[in-house]
Amino acid sequence: MNCPHCQQELPPDYSAPLCPFCGKNLPAPPDDSAKTQTPRKFRWFPFWLVLCIPAITIWVTPFMFSGGMNGLSVALMIGVYGSAASGVGGGILLARWKGGTIANQIFTGILFSALCAVVSFTICCASCAVPALIGTMIH
Repeated sequence: MNCPHCQQELPPDYSAPLCPFCGKNLPAPPDDSAKTQTPRKFRWFPFWLVLCIPAITIWVTPFMFSGGMNGLSVALMIGVYGSAASGVGGGILLARWKGGTIANQIFTGILFSALCAVVSFTICCASCAVPALIGTMIH
């Protein structure tokens, strides 16, 4: 960078407000923190897909297991553990979208994960009636 008054070349790491050659004021360096960031667009389809994967899998369970308690226990395990896993996935998606510091993303990710797990489990419970009806129609 050169001094705008005397055109002398300044050292690359020079940050004083006055030119060392002519003593006149130097322009202030541009402030990068003043730039406004545009908010990131949230992708809803992957979010809802992550939350609904356990419910979709529960719908397929009666076709995989033709009868007995095996199909019911597998559907229950998918509902509980799958909802927890999809809650973590949904929480990560929401926390990354919200942004902020790493500590803030971890904290909001934990809160969003718990909320998303409850939402996913509710979707699973609501979808349990359909496979039960399909399972009784098959046998």
